[in-house]
Amino acid sequence: MRAVVNLLPLLLAAPASATVVSINNPKMERHFEPDDLGLRRPEHFGLRAVASHAAHLTTLFMQAVAARNPGKIALVHYWPGLVMTDLAYKSPLPGPAKWLWRYLVGPISSHWAVPLEECGERVVFLATGKFTAVECKAVGADGILGSGAYRVDWDGETFPTHNAARGLCEAGFVDRVWEHVIVTFKEIETIGARQE
Repeated sequence: MRAVVNLLPLLLAAPASATVVSINNPKMERHFEPDDLGLRRPEHFGLRAVASHAAHLTTLFMQAVAARNPGKIALVHYWPGLVMTDLAYKSPLPGPAKWLWRYLVGPISSHWAVPLEECGERVVFLATGKFTAVECKAVGADGILGSGAYRVDWDGETFPTHNAARGLCEAGFVDRVWEHVIVTFKEIETIGARQE
């Protein structure tokens, strides 16, 4: 989100419409804490809850950017699927977990995983072709054709808009998330300036 905010003036000044691809997991959009957008209360904090909340925030933020800049920028919240990388080998996982990944989980998963090179090709395609800010024929995250923010699966197709997402939009969370993100960035900048 910070990269989009920082680069937005340049993206909007581009001679053609810009496209931003965020690789995350919009499929995780389930649980959302409307009264604790920053997840500051401990009872709202947990691995699954944080992943779901972050997925919602990403999509809602993208919808806010697209709505504020119609026809100028398209934003894609992309789930690449299971991608075979060397992350497990380079991570701080204990030795037995790395061994399990290398000799059991990895080989089994590789039968349905997306190869790393193909994943890269798909991301470049998403950034340069199918989802544009002008005359896009895809249904946006808000359920509206060509709205500018898209939730996209590993195969390049959009996810259907679910009732929870539609309800968050109708309740004004696109604007609330935008304001939350901007205020949070300003707070971080203030703290950083005090520490210098």
